[in-house]
Amino acid sequence: MANEKKSEFTVTDKRKFTYEGERRDDAPSEEKTTPPQPAPPAAEAAPAPPPPQAEGKEHPEAPPPPTEQEQEAGKDAYDESRKKFAPSPLSGRPSQDVEMTFERLVSSLYMSGAMALGGMQDESGKTMVDIMGARQTVDMLAVIAEKTKGNLTSTEENLLQSCLFDLRMAYVQVTNLIAQQSQGERPPEKK
Repeated sequence: MANEKKSEFTVTDKRKFTYEGERRDDAPSEEKTTPPQPAPPAAEAAPAPPPPQAEGKEHPEAPPPPTEQEQEAGKDAYDESRKKFAPSPLSGRPSQDVEMTFERLVSSLYMSGAMALGGMQDESGKTMVDIMGARQTVDMLAVIAEKTKGNLTSTEENLLQSCLFDLRMAYVQVTNLIAQQSQGERPPEKK
């Protein structure tokens, strides 16, 4: 070990903050220069007007909505892509079985809410409850009901209101059971 060389190196702490979250006085300054960005090509279409603001809520950081041409191009690309994964006639499923309808949307949200309220179990067989997920699902259905008021057929309206009522009542039952269990009470026996 006679030929050992001593290597000299220094350790420099480049962290900007201390463990307590305070800015360090000796922290290196961040002086990065960004290369100049090329100017975007001029748009041929006039920019779309800003969307109307909702009841005093402003979102200045929100990007502008796509133009009608962009929306149409996106829809066409989506439709073309969907055709690649459409059920084949040999699969035995007609294409209307996979089409999205208002009833399927409401039913999907209803099932999500039911699952969040205890309709699922973990690997050990214990019932899983996601109160926040259930509440969000109920709130989504309520927003849909409010925003579609007067625009639904009687069948769609009945389905939406029934799903909303069922999920709200199930939510109340589950939250009451959770409250009873947290207070040490036994849940009522089912007959």
